[in-house]
Amino acid sequence: MKKIPLFGMALLMMLSVSCKNESGGYDAEAPAEEIMPVDAASSEDAKSVQADSTAAPNALSSSAAVEKNDGKHKFVRTADIRFKVRNVAQSTAKVEDAVSQAGGFVVNTELKSSVSATKDVKKSQDSIVRTTVYTVHNDMVIRVPNYNLDATLKNISKEVGYLDYRIIKAEDVNPQLKASELERNRLARFTKRVETAVSDKGKKLVDINDTENNLLSKQESSDAALLKKLELEDKIAYSTVALQLYQDEAVKSVTLANLDSGTYRTSFATQAWDSLKSGWYILEGILVVVLNLWPFVLIGGVLFVAWKKMNRKKLAA
Repeated sequence: MKKIPLFGMALLMMLSVSCKNESGGYDAEAPAEEIMPVDAASSEDAKSVQADSTAAPNALSSSAAVEKNDGKHKFVRTADIRFKVRNVAQSTAKVEDAVSQAGGFVVNTELKSSVSATKDVKKSQDSIVRTTVYTVHNDMVIRVPNYNLDATLKNISKEVGYLDYRIIKAEDVNPQLKASELERNRLARFTKRVETAVSDKGKKLVDINDTENNLLSKQESSDAALLKKLELEDKIAYSTVALQLYQDEAVKSVTLANLDSGTYRTSFATQAWDSLKSGWYILEGILVVVLNLWPFVLIGGVLFVAWKKMNRKKLAA
């Protein structure tokens, strides 16, 4: 008789344990990912978002924009970039700030709007709504120190919403510099030899003039080589970047007066009164002209009276 209560108690304990597991207790043998805290998952999402945000500044980065000082090459670096931004005016200001911080300068900037469509809709008898579809864009040319080109492009990348294209070129101009230097040295040696020959040996005036003209021509060539070298050195020191910024099409609506409506027409009474005044002014002008011709009218009247008298005498005879 005592075995039955013990069996019943064991059954009740098993039922209570199973109910506890179903009512919200967690399984100790469950995999770790199934019981991951919510904070851990949110931190993983935050890391992925941060990784995406830090990738944007490198969109314009390129090894061609990094200065390399190996002593053998001297590069002229240029870039041509077109991209979409959220607000052209604000992005232009940030680009100019980035250029200034890099020690560069803005060569050209053309901020303007291009209208693609305009439509007028009548709102009331005396007003219309004019809707304009336009795009704001800016074409810029900037120059930055060669060693700061890549850093500047990374700063500008923060404004990029959509990149159309990025073209970066690095041209090695060291051979051109060497050629310009050799040309100048060669011309200098030639000039020195000619000047020495002229001073050592007496020559005729014609020969001296020809020699001077030859020296002048060589000096001009030397100056041209020097200017070319200076231009190349300037391009090496400062990279040139052409930027094209644009934004999505914008729509602007404004209410304007409807000048074609009857509201802005002159009333009939006013037009009639103006016509009467205009007619009176014309009459005054005619009278003034007649008064200016009074001598001719007087002479004509006298001749007419004389002609009448002569006709009467003829008839009486």
